[in-house]
This record gives sequence, C-alpha cells and structure tokens, in this order.
Amino acid sequence: MNKKATKDMKGRAVKKYPKRDKNQYSNKMVFDVVVVLGMHRSGTSALTKGLTALGVNLGNHLVGGDINNCKGYFEDHRVVEINEKLLNKNRSNWKSLKFLSSADLAGVGDSTQFKKAKVLLKDMILEGKPFGFKDPRLCRTLPFWQKIFEELGLRVAYLLAYRNPGEVAASLKKRDDFSIEYGENLWASYQVDALRHLKSKKWLVIKYDNLLQNPCWELGRVAEFLGAEWHPNDSKIQEYQKKFLDSSLRHHRKQARTKKRFRFIRPLILGMEVLSQTSNPICQWGVTITGKAIFSSMKKDPVFYSGQLSESSIWRRLGSGIGKRRK
Repeated sequence: MNKKATKDMKGRAVKKYPKRDKNQYSNKMVFDVVVVLGMHRSGTSALTKGLTALGVNLGNHLVGGDINNCKGYFEDHRVVEINEKLLNKNRSNWKSLKFLSSADLAGVGDSTQFKKAKVLLKDMILEGKPFGFKDPRLCRTLPFWQKIFEELGLRVAYLLAYRNPGEVAASLKKRDDFSIEYGENLWASYQVDALRHLKSKKWLVIKYDNLLQNPCWELGRVAEFLGAEWHPNDSKIQEYQKKFLDSSLRHHRKQARTKKRFRFIRPLILGMEVLSQTSNPICQWGVTITGKAIFSSMKKDPVFYSGQLSESSIWRRLGSGIGKRRK
C-alpha cells in the first residue's frame, strides 16, 4: 500500500489510507486484519506463528519467549500494554472472572489508550500487508478494538483457539498455582466472552490438538477461511510444521474430569468440539446462542459476575450446590 499524505489547515501532514480491495495483497487474502482469540495456555501462540507462513505480518514489536513459552508469544507488546491498562481501569486483570460490559469500555473512546491503539493500527495498515495480532486479553477487551476497526473500515477475521479446559487448567496450575477448578472456570469465562463479542463476525475455531497432530490440514482450513493462497509444500509451511511445532509445545494432556464442575463447562466443550470440525454458520449460531445463555446464567450469580469469585470460594460455592449440574 502506497503511503499518501496531505496537509491539514495547520500545515501538518495527514495520512490517507487508500481503499482496499480483495486483490490488494500478494497472498490474495481478503481480510486486512486477523485477530487471534483464546484463553491463556490454549495454543494461541502456535496458531499466530502459523499465520506468518500464510503471509500475515505480525510486526516488529513482539514479546520474546521465556521459561513458560520458550518459542515466543507472538504478541505485540503494545497491544498487551493497552489491554492491561483497560482491564486495570475497570478493576480487573487477566486472571479475574469479571466480565466487562460494552458500557465499561465505552468511556475510553477518547482516552489515551484509544488514541494509541488507533495509531498502532494505522501504522500497521501502511505497511501494505495483511496483519495479525493476538493477546488472550482480547477476549475481554474486544469491543474496544472493534470500535477502531469500524472507524478505520478494516475487514477483520477472527480465529478462536480452543484447547480442552482440563489441559488449560493443568498448565495454569503449574505456571500460576491455580486450582484445577478455578482454571477451568476461568477458561469458561474467556470462552463466553469471546463468543458474545464475535456474534455475526467472520470467525473460525482451531483446536490445539488438531493443529499439533495435523498442522498442514489446519493451516489449510485457515487459508481457505482467509481467502489466502495455499501451497502445502511451501518452505515456510514445511518449516512451521516440521521445526516449530513439536512435542515440547504440549506439556499437559487432558486431565481426568474434576469431581465437581460448574454446569456450563460441558456445553461449551461440546460446542467448541463441533466448531473445530466445521465453520458452518448454523453451527456457529447455535454455539453463540449457547454462550449467550451461559452468560445470562453467570450474570444471575452476582458474586461470579462481579469477578469476586476466588479460588478459595470455588469449593464453598460448589459444595453449597451453586454451579452443580442440574439433575
């Protein structure tokens, strides 16, 4: 994309963004932005790395790897910082069960964070390539970003990474010392948030297991969804599936089901399993409706909805019958 500039009344340069069309990108992709959603420890990093093999640009501000994710997080640290500040402003954080309403995020439209985010996205547009970014916190803050997408006229696709909540909870237990019960319920709250923010948007579910076991097939699904050119024997594809993906990326396999579990986790698992096999709009609609119903149930529990439910209170509430599966 060629950068164009004019001057405003004060003589300052004003960037203009040419109208985009489906033949604009060399990889034939029909979207400008790919947003990767998913709970922490769900394979969002591996999925985002796979996008680079399809010609998606992640920028030059990525968070490096560490002991918990040695191959890197593939997150733009500027996006993470903005999301953390949005959560903090609403007295929340990544490990809170608290939901944020549209009203919670509506007041930041003219805030410093909104302006920073808008500049960040504008700069990425000017690089002339489809770009992607991810941060699990986006499940919470997505309405904030969607407002900017709309203002800039961006065509956005969403990928929702799915991993069994038992595995996610086991990973969180090792990394953050969370109980399995709390980890599973945190997973559920992230899934519900993602579903209620996606609604009628263009989105696709990718299961972490499937990505590790058959990366070529899953990348093919992603490429077809994005309208991107797809060459299974391309060197970048081969490098991704043969060198980047390996057994070291999976430390925890499916755990035995906990004795007590909130009743809404099971239907979420079933819905995600279905959508990891199909992108049928009717199936997506059905799972979205399920997510909406679960969200309504969560809202009826004022302690859970306010985010005041803690690990220590999980067992008390389960023991008292709140959240048990109905007979």
